[in-house]
Amino acid sequence: MFSFLQKFFKKKDQVPQVQVTGYRDGLLSFRSERALNLIEQVVETPTPLGTMKTKLDIQSYDPANKEYLAKIEDDDKTLESLDIDLSKIARVKKVLRVSSRDLPAYMGLTEEISLSGLRLSTSEPLETGQQLELTIEFDCNKVGTRKVRATVEWSAHKGDGTCHSGLRFNDLDSITFRKLAQYIQLRRPRPD
Repeated sequence: MFSFLQKFFKKKDQVPQVQVTGYRDGLLSFRSERALNLIEQVVETPTPLGTMKTKLDIQSYDPANKEYLAKIEDDDKTLESLDIDLSKIARVKKVLRVSSRDLPAYMGLTEEISLSGLRLSTSEPLETGQQLELTIEFDCNKVGTRKVRATVEWSAHKGDGTCHSGLRFNDLDSITFRKLAQYIQLRRPRPD
């Protein structure tokens, strides 16, 4: 009875405790015992340096993995304390048009692109493990339009009613790989 009363009168504004499970496709993945809203909020997570509070912009919930996915501020120290080095991940946040007969409404938009894959926003979720043939329209004449094959690694609903998915490229040809590397290098923000 006492524990019930404690839960009942528990502060509503307590900071949720989360367990970080990784960093994938530009998003921090984590689990929480408490159901969280898909909004920007402060959470606490244990790290080797002690418990840290950090502000996350929670983007989606992946029910298959029971994980939330969130954007984290570029200057946030939480990833450093978890030994996650973003400088080794060659990626760029960029909205590019992607078309395919395999996509809902035959199109999607990239949220982020890297040498290993991309995060794609679509009107409906994609099936994990699905093989896709994509045409990416780059905003650079030197790269142009590139056809690639990719596998859906995960898919989740976002708070705005759309979905996003992590896709891994399959066997990029050497020309596409080189052009993509040049594109990312040119578009990446320069360190201060």
